[in-house]
Amino acid sequence: MCNITLGKLDHWDVMNEDTHGLYYQQMLQDRNFTKNLFRQMKNCDNVTKLYFNDYQAVDIGGSTEEYYQIIKAYLAEGVPVEGLGTEGHVQTNTATDPTLIWRRLDRLGTLGTEIFATEFDVEWPEYVQRADWIEDGIRAMFSHPAMKGIIYWSFWDQDTGNVNRELIQGTNLTIIEPGQRYFCLFKKEWTTNVVKNLGSDLKVDLRGFQGDYEVTIRKSGIPVQVERFSLGTSNLSVNIKITDKTTAINTAVENDYVPRCVSHRGQKSLGLQSTSSTNMQLTCVNVESTPSGGNEDDVASVTCGTDRVMTGCTSYQNGQLWTRKGEQIVIENGVAMCKAYNGRNSEQGVTAAARCCKVNGLTCDYRIAGPSSPFDGAQAEAICPTNTQALGCSSYSRYPDMDGVYTNVTINSCVSQSGSPVSSNPGERSGSSVVAACCSSPDLSCTRVSSLPTTLSAGDYQTVTCPSSTTMVSCSYFAPDGRSGGARISDSNGVDECIVYMGDSLSSGSRGVTATATCCM
Repeated sequence: MCNITLGKLDHWDVMNEDTHGLYYQQMLQDRNFTKNLFRQMKNCDNVTKLYFNDYQAVDIGGSTEEYYQIIKAYLAEGVPVEGLGTEGHVQTNTATDPTLIWRRLDRLGTLGTEIFATEFDVEWPEYVQRADWIEDGIRAMFSHPAMKGIIYWSFWDQDTGNVNRELIQGTNLTIIEPGQRYFCLFKKEWTTNVVKNLGSDLKVDLRGFQGDYEVTIRKSGIPVQVERFSLGTSNLSVNIKITDKTTAINTAVENDYVPRCVSHRGQKSLGLQSTSSTNMQLTCVNVESTPSGGNEDDVASVTCGTDRVMTGCTSYQNGQLWTRKGEQIVIENGVAMCKAYNGRNSEQGVTAAARCCKVNGLTCDYRIAGPSSPFDGAQAEAICPTNTQALGCSSYSRYPDMDGVYTNVTINSCVSQSGSPVSSNPGERSGSSVVAACCSSPDLSCTRVSSLPTTLSAGDYQTVTCPSSTTMVSCSYFAPDGRSGGARISDSNGVDECIVYMGDSLSSGSRGVTATATCCM
């Protein structure tokens, strides 16, 4: 077998699941059988890395110490074990535990050999929960310095014995949410894509993920040259000589199977609020907080008071800056509260703005989801229960790299979007969370209206009003290229206006901020 595969493999699983029975050693009555097998393989193939593979060492932990002690003894005797495979068939209907995964990897990692997750999968029938558990486990493993790769095991329901573990379904290859989360991690968040205009200076400094890179040089948009290199654990300087070629060449086109990375992770209700009002006419008022302090993470908050329900929560940066961290609805002591969070270098603080409404039978269920993945364009969506409508949407990010939030066209969910990361430090990227005010009332009929985008100058604003005979129940902002200063509702001569602000100037070709109001009757 070694002669047949020579030069064709990266890894050899020389011995599989040996901590669970020592089958060959016992049947052959040779305690050195596996050790000698490794030695023979290395004599035959000195290039391919030789792996030991076993289960319950990382996902469950029942064999972590036994695995550690066996490999420690092998290495002490000079047995050429060059990597550890760690299967990860997480127990049925059990959540992954990132903290314990890390501790077990820490233990195995002290052996000094690389580790490869060879058979990771998670079982749960509901898609979003399964996706959450898969993401938690993969993030923990991917981030550990000893981990060199991850293979997801139960990939397709047509080729697995358990359809509650798969990422893809059916003969048409439908990528369900666990698969979308998987692809968005590996193909979007953990893949480095850089576009740079080349002038006289051809030097490109970047921080990239390990792996194989392909550089395509284009002249007037036409691909004329392709160069390739690999980035490992050390810094790398790559010199690419730009040729004088102008003839178009064929370049590989990789399909984007998940163009919109939408996460529904962490979906839950924060609680309900109702009004005892018997008024048949919908009425709403604005309640704004005093400005927050000028320090990072200073909070401004406001409630709706007695007999009104919060249908919207937004915020705006005083001084019309873009560095606010957003806002969210929380339930404290049984009361809905709109909280806004100040960002860095924002001495004038941030103001929270709540929309407070009442009409007969009005009840709101506040639903949270997220965070989204922390890269530009990734989204988090909070879906409203049946027979409710998303009257208001709020967005929050631990770092000010969010594009904003909007109600979807059917008004049954809220979507927040992560923006381009502000910091080059990966530890300062958080994604965006979303809160939806999912409300219901007898005969309540709602629509949404949006403005044109603002211009690209700092301080510019845009407004939108509701159709006659309807009442504005919320106002939100969305800036596909970021740098929004927030939104508020203002009374202009007896007419409510949803106003959004530009918090910075953007370059030509960017898109400004759009105002969206939800209007009900």
